[in-house]
Parts: sequence; C-alpha cells; structure tokens
Amino acid sequence: MTFKNQMEKAIKEYLTPLGFKYNAKKYAYIRYFNEDLTQSISYADENHYRKHYYFLRTSATVTSNLLNIILYEVTDGLMDYRGGRESPAYLNTLDGKEVIHTEFMGERPMEENIADFDRMYKKEVLQVFDKFKTTKDVFLCPLREEFFNPYNRPYVRYYVPIALFFNSEFDKAFEYIQERLDIEYKMIERFGPHESATQTINIYEAIRKNLKQWIAKQRQFRIDDEYLPHF
Repeated sequence: MTFKNQMEKAIKEYLTPLGFKYNAKKYAYIRYFNEDLTQSISYADENHYRKHYYFLRTSATVTSNLLNIILYEVTDGLMDYRGGRESPAYLNTLDGKEVIHTEFMGERPMEENIADFDRMYKKEVLQVFDKFKTTKDVFLCPLREEFFNPYNRPYVRYYVPIALFFNSEFDKAFEYIQERLDIEYKMIERFGPHESATQTINIYEAIRKNLKQWIAKQRQFRIDDEYLPHF
C-alpha cells in the first residue's frame, strides 16, 4: 500500500463515523445536515516535490438544494445544479490568508498525521459549518461572508443578485446584474463575440427578467421558518 493509499484510508476511517461518505464523482466527502443542507469536505493533495508527504489544501462547503432549485428557475434552466454541491457557501480560509490545511508526513506515525487532521477538522472545518447552519445563512452568504468566493468561480457570482433579492435589496440586485453585463459587453467589444460571454449575458438577462416578475408579484419563498423577501 502506497503512502497515499494509507493516508486516504486513514481519512476515510476518521470521517465515516462522523457521517461523511466519499463521492468519487464529486471528489468530496459529503454528509446530509438536514433535509435541505449538505456539508462537504474536499482537498487537493500537494506533495511539494517531497516523498511520502502531502499538504492537503482543504475546502469546506455547505450546499442548499433549495437555493439551487431557485437558481435553476431564475436562470430559465441555464444553470442546473439541482442535486449538486455547488454553493456560494464554501471557504478554504478563515482569515483570507492561510488556507485551511493539514499535512501527512511519512516520517511520523499515521496516528500523529490523523491527529493533525482532527485538529484541522475541529478548529477550522467546523467553524465553516457553524457559519452556515441554516438555509438562510447559505442564501445570504454572498452578502455576509468577508472571504466570499475564494476561488473566484464565475458561476458563484450568479448567487449574488439572488442573495440581494432575498435580502430585499432589489435596486442593488439590478445594479449588480448591470455591472456584470457591462463587463461582458466590454469583453466582447475588445475580443469579439464568444460563447462564454454570450452564455453569461443570457444568464444575467434571465435573472433580471425573472426577478422583476417576482418583485412585481411580490413572490416569497419559505426559507427555514420565514417567508422571504420582505416587501
């Protein structure tokens, strides 16, 4: 058994009793927190050109399936993350600087390596999970989390106008959409039309159209024990 295999076995043995199950397609350990929220842990293993050594750059994510259902509807089906683990509520750092991480070293017993993993989980990963214990926490993450979207993933930006809508900041939601559209139009003007920009424009246009309709109808959604947005 290679050192990497030993490490993966030790991690699995640590996380399984906590309710996590490894999903090979999503490269993450996932567990259900409640009927709507799932928690997941993923990591990138880096050997830094050292033998029998891995630096695990770790991320913790909390996903709301309800939010992804709403994202699907508000984008006219252009963004379909229903049943996935995509979310605005994910962090790989708690201070914006040092990433959440642990190290596995071949020169020390596996018990000591997993003890360091235990430290990371209890001190840092659980902090992320504690930030997003309710569906509303996940919905409003883009407005409340200082280190939002640490990997700068383009799709995560689509959650921002939705968060503003649910926080009853309607004008800001449309301002944000226009800002993103202006960026895409400038890119097209500079580099010419391309599929990515066209898709992004179509998504934001769909969000704008549907949010306007929802606001006109004063549509609300039940989030936890509350009906949002407030009109």
